[in-house]
Amino acid sequence: GQENFGYDTQFLATKFNTLLNQGFRSFSATGFHTTEREITDVIGYYRISELNNDLGSDDFGEISQVRGVGAFQEYRRNFLDAYIVNAKYHEGRFFDQGKLNWGATVQGENIYDRYKEWQRIDSAGYSLPHRENTLDSVVDGRLYSTPITNLELYSHVSATQVLTNTRFKAFVNWEGKWATDAGIWTYNAGLRSQYAQLNGELRISPRFRLYYKPNQQGRTFTIAAGLYDQYPFYREMRQKDGALNTAVQSQNAIHLTARTDKDFELWGRPFVWSFETYYKDLNRVNLYDVENVRIRYSAQNNAIGRVYGFDSRINGEFVQGTDSWFTFSLFKAEERSVEDFVQGWHPRPSDTRFNFAVYFQDYLPNDPTTRLSLTLMVGGGFPFGPDGPGEGISDPWERVFRSPPYRRADIGFIKVLQGKWTEQFEEIWISAEIFNLLQARNTVSYLWVRDISAAGQYAVPNYMTNRLINLKMHIDL
Repeated sequence: GQENFGYDTQFLATKFNTLLNQGFRSFSATGFHTTEREITDVIGYYRISELNNDLGSDDFGEISQVRGVGAFQEYRRNFLDAYIVNAKYHEGRFFDQGKLNWGATVQGENIYDRYKEWQRIDSAGYSLPHRENTLDSVVDGRLYSTPITNLELYSHVSATQVLTNTRFKAFVNWEGKWATDAGIWTYNAGLRSQYAQLNGELRISPRFRLYYKPNQQGRTFTIAAGLYDQYPFYREMRQKDGALNTAVQSQNAIHLTARTDKDFELWGRPFVWSFETYYKDLNRVNLYDVENVRIRYSAQNNAIGRVYGFDSRINGEFVQGTDSWFTFSLFKAEERSVEDFVQGWHPRPSDTRFNFAVYFQDYLPNDPTTRLSLTLMVGGGFPFGPDGPGEGISDPWERVFRSPPYRRADIGFIKVLQGKWTEQFEEIWISAEIFNLLQARNTVSYLWVRDISAAGQYAVPNYMTNRLINLKMHIDL
């Protein structure tokens, strides 16, 4: 079979700026159009067997028992067409004590969605859910058999939706600073608000950041706190059956962060070490799951969550004249139902626990315009669980398994072009990159195969692209 996922996007924007005696004023308008299509026609056959693992057996390595034989069929014809336009006004004023910014935005949204997909499962000659070919009944002592010709599908969704919405946004922000004998303090405080005409939801989000740079060279400290709202777009409103829940509210998070940056020298070259720790308290969580490359939401505000961890990064000139970095993150993301606290905390789909990455650049000793870059990435496995009954996404409270760790190595070659014809450009270069150089088999999702009882499921991994070559040209005017 074949899967055809297509995404086309057009973007148009214009902006007008005016300089004032003590500030600026700007007006911008943007238009965004996207079309998405998900076309799938896939038929698969499977045979699940147990192998004899008795080293002393004459049949070692042979099939000892067949667990399931059958087939499955997936069909999708999903099309989404969205138009988004907005107009934004922004003004800033400069004072001796600091800077004041404010602005407002009005945004219109028009979305058409055709959502049609079904799944049929066949196991050992039986279509699931299974029904007998005839319906027997007894009337006046006589047996009657009525043929049943309908073929039931394991899951089926068919819906068409048209959605229009208008949003109003506004913000005000003040930034000030003061100096002491020990160093310089900078603070930033503001409010953001948004109103959605579709469900009448109004949210106001305060935010604050404090930055301190002591006179001691090369050290800074930052703390920040804020209330952040993630307003639902169309995907967050669409339920599993294709119906829209326009009453779903924005997801809310309280952010607390602390950061420090340290400048230092190594081998006579500059380096920066950054360390940030954070805690995010999530409310009105809209549960989601990742299926292949699709994110599917429950369209309900029926959970809470929390995310906490730290990020550490070192970047600098490991090779003189080039920028390289090392980064390491350790975190935990979990959620729980507000309706059933007995379930306790469970990992979110993004809970990979850790990420490590290295980016290193070098160049030929006699030709600095020819560069080489190496990238190494390692991350923890994502949590996953079996499919729900006919829903196509897993139950968040059954994510008891984890995928293998993610690992990838990339290599890139960059050539900076020089010559008289390049003098009109600030910089121009071409590059060739090989992604996943070692062809690591990274799992992106799992296909769950059911046996005839529909009580047993077997996870079959779907892998990412083994290797990809990318050619690019970059021009700075």
